[in-house]
Amino acid sequence: MPTTVDGDAVARIAALTQRHAQLASLHAGLVFAHGAHVLSLSSRPNCLDELCKFIAAEFKDHGRSEELNTVDGGNDGGYGGDDGNDGFGPISVLMRNFAVRLVAATLERVFAERAKRVQNILDNDLNWPAVREPQWSDELLDSFSTAVLDLASLFDSVASTGMHDDVILNSAKLKIHPLGVSQVLCIVFAEVLVHFKFHFHSKDSLTNRNDKPEWLFRYALKLMNDHAAFLSVVQEILNRRPGNMIVAQTEFILYLLDFVCEKIHALAAKVLSNNDGQAILHLMTEAIRFDKTLRKVHGYSEKGVTDAVCADAPLLRFWIDTERDACFFRLREFMNSNPWLPSSSAVVGFSKHTASSEKLIDLFEVAAERYSLLPPSNRILFFDQVQLALLEAYLEECKSAVNEFQSSFVLGPQDPAFVQRFERLTKVLRVAAAIDAILTASMDWAENILYLELLNFVQAGQRKLDGDSVNFDQSLFHVMQKAYQNVLSQIEEVAVDDCLQYIVESLWRFDQKLWNSEHVDSKQSIVSTELNETIELTERILGTFKSTLSKRVSRSFERALLSGLCARLLERPIKTFKFTRNGALELRADVEALLGAFPDVTVRQTAKAKRLRDALVLLELEDNQVVELYRGLQKASVVDGTRDRDAGQGLAEDLLRDVGVRHVGVDEAAALLKRRV
Repeated sequence: MPTTVDGDAVARIAALTQRHAQLASLHAGLVFAHGAHVLSLSSRPNCLDELCKFIAAEFKDHGRSEELNTVDGGNDGGYGGDDGNDGFGPISVLMRNFAVRLVAATLERVFAERAKRVQNILDNDLNWPAVREPQWSDELLDSFSTAVLDLASLFDSVASTGMHDDVILNSAKLKIHPLGVSQVLCIVFAEVLVHFKFHFHSKDSLTNRNDKPEWLFRYALKLMNDHAAFLSVVQEILNRRPGNMIVAQTEFILYLLDFVCEKIHALAAKVLSNNDGQAILHLMTEAIRFDKTLRKVHGYSEKGVTDAVCADAPLLRFWIDTERDACFFRLREFMNSNPWLPSSSAVVGFSKHTASSEKLIDLFEVAAERYSLLPPSNRILFFDQVQLALLEAYLEECKSAVNEFQSSFVLGPQDPAFVQRFERLTKVLRVAAAIDAILTASMDWAENILYLELLNFVQAGQRKLDGDSVNFDQSLFHVMQKAYQNVLSQIEEVAVDDCLQYIVESLWRFDQKLWNSEHVDSKQSIVSTELNETIELTERILGTFKSTLSKRVSRSFERALLSGLCARLLERPIKTFKFTRNGALELRADVEALLGAFPDVTVRQTAKAKRLRDALVLLELEDNQVVELYRGLQKASVVDGTRDRDAGQGLAEDLLRDVGVRHVGVDEAAALLKRRV
């Protein structure tokens, strides 16, 4: 018969089993504590290393390497858990804390002796840092190397346990770094900081002046230069460590920067409390110069002094606002001093600068230099709130100049002061030249690595919000460029309209000519005297375009003016008067003389000029050709059905091409032929 087990007995057995596991775990913990304590009391030179290895092995053997940094137990048990997972309960947390205190106490005991060996060599044998370039013998180098590496091994041992975040060396006020040699370098460099603090922290020091931050920076750079030879020897020692990743010079710079950044941050906070804009500009100018020297001369690429200031949001805001105010003050300054005069350098690249556009570009690039070392999250604030704001303000100045041009009184051609028209025109063209210069510069900026990095930063942020809908083809300047281009187009429109008005007014005698009279000059190659004033005026306008604008913008203005002029000639006299063939030939000579004032490439690229010349071709046909072509066009237009109409249109176009006309429509051609007498 099967044996029946009482339920209470089963529960008691389970409780006893659990209790046994807890006692076994507690026993293991006590054995561990005893073993660790014995090792910590050892007088052997490598006792700390043995202790750390014992602790690391114990936790590893029990599968507790991950739980070492856990302070929350998973059960109510002891050193092991009641669930068989070796979790940490209250006693295990106690054991961990015990191990941390034991390691710290052992480190304190053995640290003093080894640190003293290093310090004795520095003070007595090398007399460093008083002697900037100590004399090294082979014996001294080996002795110093052994002392440094032995001291570093203490910190390496602690780091091997995984408890370096909790072990603090109180006597040296050091937290343990995973790379133990960093602590040793801090000890080596400590004497340098004593001198540093004396000069720039002591209230009685004459060099500790809030208005002279450059003295602090110069002294730091001097220390780096003075002790470069010593640091190179230290680097040789560090390189004896397998897989060394520590750079002595970088560690020295970082060590000095801790104090420099602390001092500068305190100074910046005082400047902020006083709301002293000039002081913050001076301070940041010197900080930027210092950081750039670190990068260019010393090869330092970590965070600098400017980063430390910008980490404080109120300080960053104050700096940006002050930079913006300073830039706008400079902008107002040069905008109040003949901003639209040609620059002294006249031509820069493919642009023609005004005094203001050249200074604006310089100001824009100086502003970029001042924040170029900052992280993108800070640089984008400077870009938006300082640089783009500058460009927007300058564009408003350009708009005001254009509005002034449009609203100013225009003198008539009979006025003795007619020359003032060209003064007005030249001024608005210089505004166009300034806008073009900024647009050209912005295209170069868009390809600069500084702004490409900012664009990537902005796009990364947009991608998180909008996914794949981000437009990756646009630069940071595309909105600004569009706004500038709109104003440039507006200037082209109003300037060309005014110039066309000047030209049309000069045609008043030419407009009175009759082209179908018997007295029309048969010497068609002679230009009408009535057109001389117009040609002279047109050449002067085009000369103003060329001398004031860049080649690209000048061509655009020329095409717009030529298009308007050709449209005017097509309307009057061509579509207004009747023509004999001689009259048409004379008009041809006049038109070609007028078109000759424009560059050939502009004439070839202007559609209205092609239409005008084709219209003259039709008017110049022999009488019988006019009749024959007109009848052919009429016949081709009298068709039924869509297919027939298409065929008729094609036939009419063929007839026009046969006489060399390609840019005048069939209906317009028929109307022109009817104007022949």
